[in-house]
Formats: sequence, C-alpha cells, structure tokens
Amino acid sequence: MGAPMLKLMCFISLAALPLQADEGKEISKLIVTGTAEIKKAPDMVSVSIGVEEEDKYADVAMKKTAAKIEAVIAGIKAGAGEETTYSTDTVSLYPVYETIDPKKPKPPLTVAYRATSTLTVRTSDLKSVGKLIDSAAKAGANRIESLVFSLKDNKEAEQEALSLAAENALNTAATLAKASSVKIKKPLLIQQESGIAPVRFKTALYMARDAGESSMPIEPGSVSVSAQVGITFEID
Repeated sequence: MGAPMLKLMCFISLAALPLQADEGKEISKLIVTGTAEIKKAPDMVSVSIGVEEEDKYADVAMKKTAAKIEAVIAGIKAGAGEETTYSTDTVSLYPVYETIDPKKPKPPLTVAYRATSTLTVRTSDLKSVGKLIDSAAKAGANRIESLVFSLKDNKEAEQEALSLAAENALNTAATLAKASSVKIKKPLLIQQESGIAPVRFKTALYMARDAGESSMPIEPGSVSVSAQVGITFEID
C-alpha cells in the first residue's frame, strides 16, 4: 500500500475573551482548528444483488423469486472464497395494476404481482468482484442495487487522520504564537471529529451477458478518511 495522500487545512482565531482567571484577570485565548484527509486502499467490498419476478399469482411470483435467489447464492458460492459472507436484505411483494386510460377513469385492476428479493454479498477478495457479479447474473440475478468499497476496520485510519489533524493544529498554534509574540501556556479545550467516506457506485440494472465474455472490470478507487481537531489554548 502506497503512502496515503494528505490534505491539511487550519482555521485560527487570536483574541482576548472575557473568561475570568482565579486572580480576576481576563484570559487571552488562541483557537486553532486543524483538519486532515487521507486516502486508503479499500480492503472490503459489499455488493447488493437483486432478483425480480412477476406473475399473475402472488404465490407463484414469490416462489419464482425464491428459486432464483437460491440459484444466485449457489452460483456465487461456487466461485467465492471462504471469506465471503451473505445476508438477505429485503423481500417484497406488491401488485401490478393495469394501465388506466385517463379519459375513461375506473378503479384500478390488479393484473399481476411483482416479487423482489435482495442479497448482500461481502468479501475481502476485491479482485473477484467482477467475476462475482457475472456469476450472479448468469444464475438469474437481474439487478445490482449497490456496490460499495470500504475498510474492514476504520479505527486505525481514523486515528492516523486525527493524529495528523492534531499535529497540524499544534504546528499552526506554535507558528501564530511566535509571529504574534505571545506564549502558549496550556490547552483549555480539545475537540475532535472524524469520518469515513466509502467508495459507492451508482445503482444500475445489470443483465446477464454471453458466457464467453470476460468478467466485468471494477476499479475500487480510494476510501477517504477525514478528521478535524480544534484546540483552545491559554496564552500570555
């Protein structure tokens, strides 16, 4: 994994505020905010795969969908590694109504039932994503609801970003104190915030292709991890 990309920003304020010290004097404060953003290569991918079937009978539509989703799971498992996990997200059934002529309004008539089921597949084998999608489509899946690349464990990346943001804030405080001929005494308040931005691909309809074609190419990109640290110092 290459060195993380880094983006740093800072916001500062130097002011004498009416905060009273023990001896009755006002305390002058230096307020700095450091932010950092790093880029990490993802090590986990989640794919939400859907099956949609329609029939004039509700129970038949549900049975068709159940059979297809079982076939999809079997197709994916045949080529997936042990680290791959599966979970059912949604199962739904709703009526399909006939098209009504606006010139001849009448109560809607149910002409069919549409059943859907979605399955989320998670794996750390990022290179197999294209093959996984192909296997699902060939087994009967007709929708890809989402494709998200992320990190298995965010804590290490968040701590790295927070450390860089804090370092940025401290360096800025030291520079401003020197330039303003003031002395930093101690921190009065420290606040922090961090966040993760996974790589999300837009929802798309996916149709099975000829068996002779190669797997769909997928480029995961980078996960953004950001942090912000605000420090309020007492100064002389």
